[in-house]
Amino acid sequence: MLHNLETLLTWAVLFGILIFIHELGHFLAAKLFKFKVYEFAFGLPFGKKWRYWYDGETEYTVRAVLLGGFVGFAEAEADDETREAQMAFFNAKPIWQRFLVILAGPVASFLLGWLAFVILVAMQGVELPGSQKIKVFEGGAAAMAGLRSNDVLVKIAGKPVNDLNGLVEQVQTSEGKPLDVEVLREEKSLTLTVQPREQGAGKDKTYKIGVSLRPRTRPAQLGEVLGEANRMTRTFLSELKKLVGKPRELKKNVGGPVAIAGAVSEVVKLGWEDRILGLMGLMGQLSLSLYAANLFIPIPVFDGGQIVLLMIEAIRRKQLSKEHQMAVALTGWALVLVLFVSITFNDILKLLGRG
Repeated sequence: MLHNLETLLTWAVLFGILIFIHELGHFLAAKLFKFKVYEFAFGLPFGKKWRYWYDGETEYTVRAVLLGGFVGFAEAEADDETREAQMAFFNAKPIWQRFLVILAGPVASFLLGWLAFVILVAMQGVELPGSQKIKVFEGGAAAMAGLRSNDVLVKIAGKPVNDLNGLVEQVQTSEGKPLDVEVLREEKSLTLTVQPREQGAGKDKTYKIGVSLRPRTRPAQLGEVLGEANRMTRTFLSELKKLVGKPRELKKNVGGPVAIAGAVSEVVKLGWEDRILGLMGLMGQLSLSLYAANLFIPIPVFDGGQIVLLMIEAIRRKQLSKEHQMAVALTGWALVLVLFVSITFNDILKLLGRG
C-alpha cells in the first residue's frame, strides 16, 4: 500500500514537472511578445477549475481532467462571441511571433530532457576502469556472508572480475559450490565465503549470490558532463526516430500514463541515490519524447499541428474560416482521444502479458 502511494505521488510530481516546463515555455514566450494570456492551467480545458492565483491578467488554475496543461489565449468558459474577440487579439499578432510562442513549448521540453541528462551524468561521474563496486541485495547469499554494498569486488574463486559478465560466469560455473569472494572495504582486503543459491530446474537452473555491479567513478569535469549529456540526447532521439519507421517496435516501446506509472514503480523500489538517478534518466527520456511528439505529430491539438496551420495561413495569406477552425479542432481532439485510448489499451495488454 505504501509503495503504491509513493509510486502515485512520484508519478504525479514527475508528470507535473513535465507539463509545467512545457507550458512555461509557451507562457514566457507569450509574455515576451506581449500576448494576452487568460489562463495558465494544469489539466485539459474541460470541467471544473480551481484558481490558485490571479495576477490581474492571468488565472493560474488546476483543471479536473489532469491529463495535460494549456496556456489559454481566450477564456475557456466564455461565450463564442467573447472567445472570438479574445482570439482575434492573438491572431492579429505576426505569424513569426505566434510561431515562436508555439515552438517555445517543445523547446522547453527539449531543454528539460537535456538538463535531466546533465544532472544524471554529473551525479554518476565518470566510470573508472578495473574493479567495480557491488550492490548487495537484502536477504541474498552475499548479504548473509557479510558482503556490503560499496565493497569493491576484486576476485571470485581467485579470478579477477571486472564486469557483470565475468561475475555471472564465475557464479554459474561454481555449480552451487561455495565461492571465496575477495573485496576491498575501506582500502582493506577482505575475503568472504559465499554459498550460491540455486534457482530454477533442469535447463533453467541458475545460481545467484544476490549482488549487482556498479562501476567505480570519479567526479566528472564540466566538459565531460556536457559531452555525455549531448551524446545521450542525440542517441535517444535517434532511437526514437528509428522506431517511427517500425510500427511493431513502436507499439512495443511506446507507452502512456499506465506504462510510465509502471516504470516509476520500479524506480521507487530502489535506494534513494539510485532512485534519483533513475528518475533523472526517466525524466530525460519522457521530456524528450514530449518534445518530439508535440513538434512532429501534425495533429492540430499538438504544437506540430498548430505550426502546420500557421504554414497554411502564411501560404493562403489568410486564416481558415471559423467553421474550418472548429472542424479542425474537433478532429484534433477526436484523434488525440483515439490515440490516448489506444496507447492505454496497449499498456494494459502489456501488463497482462499480451502486448
